[in-house]
Amino acid sequence: MTRAAHHATGKRILVVDDHPVFRLGLVALLKTLDDVVDVVEESSVAAGLARWRARDVDLVTVDLSLPDGDGFALIETGKAEALPGAVVVVSMHEDRAYPVRARAVGADGYVAKAAGAPALAACVHRCLQGATAFQTAMTTTRASSTTLSAETVDGVRALSPAEKRVLQLLARNVTSREIAGVLDVSVRTIENHRANICRKLSLRGPHRLLELALAAGPLLDEEA
Repeated sequence: MTRAAHHATGKRILVVDDHPVFRLGLVALLKTLDDVVDVVEESSVAAGLARWRARDVDLVTVDLSLPDGDGFALIETGKAEALPGAVVVVSMHEDRAYPVRARAVGADGYVAKAAGAPALAACVHRCLQGATAFQTAMTTTRASSTTLSAETVDGVRALSPAEKRVLQLLARNVTSREIAGVLDVSVRTIENHRANICRKLSLRGPHRLLELALAAGPLLDEEA
């Protein structure tokens, strides 16, 4: 089938999400959109990439927390391989750092799962039309994104100068490779700094360091 013929028959969407109940609801919602003729689903980075590579899809929705890896990595791989279709991140994460990073890795849209069906449908519809749609006004606010406990403030202040600089740059959505270039050190050194920060501040989870960096950015800017 030619690409022109494919588009004449309607839009095809790939959903990559590991939560079966949410995925079921999202697939059902997407099937109600005008011109959508097919919605397929996968639950992991590996399976999602394999399906994306095998199909001429018009849009891919990507969750960020997947059992075998990071949704951001999935997007970066797809963009590096020039795989077809727009990309919309549909995530539980509502901190404003996530839409910023999603845009940076090549996504066309971002919507929080808590935003509800109308917002999800509107975001996907816009991206299917070739526009971008990033939800930046989050429906809830994480305490960690606006305030820091006294213990955490003390912990941030006790970090080494290099670790503080890494946090500052992470808050500005700079990648580890880019930070290494700014500080004129190896990427491994930056990864070691990141691991040390997580250990010293008891951060666990794939996105907690990014959340901490965003919250601590103003504090670090004041000390600079």
